[in-house]
Amino acid sequence: MRPPRTRFGAVLALAAGLAALAASAPATPATPWYQVEVVIFAQGGESPWDRDDWREEGPPPLAGKTVELLAAIDPTGEGSGSNRRHAFRALPASELELTATADRLDRTDAYRVLLQVGWRQPGFPYDDAPAVHLGTLRGLVSDDRFTAAPGEAVDGTVRLWRRRFLHVDTDLAFGDIEAWRRRKDAAAASEEPESESRGTPEAGAAPRAGAAELRTPGAAAQEGAVEAAEPRPAGGERLGVVRLTRSLRLRAGRLYYLDHPLFGVLLRVKRLR
Repeated sequence: MRPPRTRFGAVLALAAGLAALAASAPATPATPWYQVEVVIFAQGGESPWDRDDWREEGPPPLAGKTVELLAAIDPTGEGSGSNRRHAFRALPASELELTATADRLDRTDAYRVLLQVGWRQPGFPYDDAPAVHLGTLRGLVSDDRFTAAPGEAVDGTVRLWRRRFLHVDTDLAFGDIEAWRRRKDAAAASEEPESESRGTPEAGAAPRAGAAELRTPGAAAQEGAVEAAEPRPAGGERLGVVRLTRSLRLRAGRLYYLDHPLFGVLLRVKRLR
């Protein structure tokens, strides 16, 4: 006769079954890592700046999930890799792979390379992926081979994210960004401050200056969109800053070209093994 199963024996049987199920289940894949490389160059000469059908737009307002690249690790020290210490760190010039392409562009009369930079990062999903802040005004260059001329600065972001496919969002401004910021500051200083009323504000009234305010991400984005729509230069002045905004679905390893009449971007994302 089969002996009755005890409670302890039933617990052991359940534990053994769960262990067998866990062993047979497929392992969760690790987050893939990528090497991103960007080359930004000026093109088009002077004539496109004289167009009167473009709206001047300065650099994009930086979102909450924006990171600055860390300084490169000495290539003679610890080797390159894909861990937290190497994430969002500018690559040394010796590890950049588009250098020959950038040199060919810079040797021509039609193009002037402004910035070449690369970094490594995990392939985060859309909601977790930060934007990387790039800009020649910050001196973020891999070496001193390329120097932006006065009035040819770059500032903006590149954001890589992954769902079923790889995607990249670029939002870059080019031109005399320092002059644009001076105009923006002067316009803000010329605005008269609103008079502060005393007593209890009426329903729907805007909060007074300095009051704590809770803003949703959507509201912040709308405010950023309004701030980006800057006034054009004064009459008779040439256009000073233009903006290039693109969203692409990528194939790892391919070279992509983002075109604008005044500047261009070469972008390649390579999966790391």
